[in-house]
Amino acid sequence: ENVVAVPVAAVFRDGEQDAVWVVVDGVPEERVVTLGAQGEEYLEITDGVREGETVVVRGADQVVAGEELPAAIQRWRNTRH
Repeated sequence: ENVVAVPVAAVFRDGEQDAVWVVVDGVPEERVVTLGAQGEEYLEITDGVREGETVVVRGADQVVAGEELPAAIQRWRNTRH
């Protein structure tokens, strides 16, 4: 079965919830996610991110919601695995 997955580095804790930064039209928005299976390199996302969306992988600490992303931020285009 194909699933939506992101690199482990893309997921961070926001209080009691897991979240990722999803890039929408070049602007980051924080998205709460529900995790499924967890591997060493990838985490399954069962809710919160759709196939084809782009997430921030490294540099999340430099992201400010609603502001353009710095060029140094590494992004990853989510595909089914």
